Amino acid sequence: MPFILRRARPEDRQSIYDVEKSATPGLIYLPFVFDEFLADETGAFIVAETEDQLVGCGKFTLLPDGSAWLETLRVMKAFQGQGIGRLFYQRFFELGREKSVPAMRMYTNINNHASKGLAEQFGFAVAGTCLGQKMACQAGLVSSAPAGFVPVRDVEMAASLLFSLREKWPGFMVLNRTFYAFNQALANFLVERGMLYHDADGKNLVVLGARFMPQQALHIGLMDGDYTACLAFAMHLAAVKGVGSLQCLSPVGAKEAQAEMTRQGFQFEASEFIVMGVDLA
Repeated sequence: MPFILRRARPEDRQSIYDVEKSATPGLIYLPFVFDEFLADETGAFIVAETEDQLVGCGKFTLLPDGSAWLETLRVMKAFQGQGIGRLFYQRFFELGREKSVPAMRMYTNINNHASKGLAEQFGFAVAGTCLGQKMACQAGLVSSAPAGFVPVRDVEMAASLLFSLREKWPGFMVLNRTFYAFNQALANFLVERGMLYHDADGKNLVVLGARFMPQQALHIGLMDGDYTACLAFAMHLAAVKGVGSLQCLSPVGAKEAQAEMTRQGFQFEASEFIVMGVDLA
């Protein structure tokens, strides 16, 4: 059966929702980001269709450093195993070359052997492993904020603070399961959006925010220093924003941070996550 790839259109909304319900019934978020994905002019929201049915979707996103993030690859269950995933990857590589991206990355559950295997067919290799933790937030319970936490406004200071954590928080910073490499572009991105906080002494540092769906969860991108104080500030900010949960994906080696989150009531997700990448430079 021939499959055609094209850019998504507004009238595809319900069909794309149906694809996600079939492909990943336990992970539904396209209804919250459809308009945002559709309006992305630097990236591309793509669908796969037969003559009479839309059967897949995928998103090519450019991150602040110019690298490509491949996400939301979904194929209806009845059409899986027919080469649609390969067609998406071929299109992603076409876009990558067209936009001169230095690298492309994606993430998957460590147990999703089909997703990992497909990426490996196109030269992707594992670049990092993370553990997910989350905690439900109670609406209306706004605690007093720990003293001293303010957004970092200077990009040079932000870069210095971030780069000092490359070994302690190795690999990537994660928001909404989107993996960001440590570089100047990330520092600029966090400062522009007011997501990087530190205290007056510069001993405590935490990234808090969301790439999308800020009404659903507050994400801890990374933290350093007094983890108890960082988490107290995160809980305060989550309560102020009225979000339903706090979430964090941290490198497997960040044992102290993970232990403190567990002590504070965070629950580990069932499986580890891996980020995979390929260099196109």
